[in-house]
Amino acid sequence: MPLAFRLFSRYQCHHCHHSCRGPALSASLSVRNLEPEIVGRLKRRAAAHGRSAEAELREILRTALAGEPEPGFADLAAELRALTAGRRHTPAEVLLRDARDGR
Repeated sequence: MPLAFRLFSRYQCHHCHHSCRGPALSASLSVRNLEPEIVGRLKRRAAAHGRSAEAELREILRTALAGEPEPGFADLAAELRALTAGRRHTPAEVLLRDARDGR
């Protein structure tokens, strides 16, 4: 999945579908097709740290991603431009006029 899509969609509000930011947002993630050995190792590691498997997985993800820099707006915009290069675009004023006129 392209970086721009992941980062732009990360803050998509499920109520109004607008971009929202803030500490109140949280996400759920389901991981399918894990080998039983991996699940067992996660549970043992969680027990050793006095956490639930879910809390342990959150900590593993936080630690793994902590060293990765967040791309800036210019990087995201460049990636989005590259993803949409060559596609026909409808100017915003046309979309607004069509919406206003009920087309």
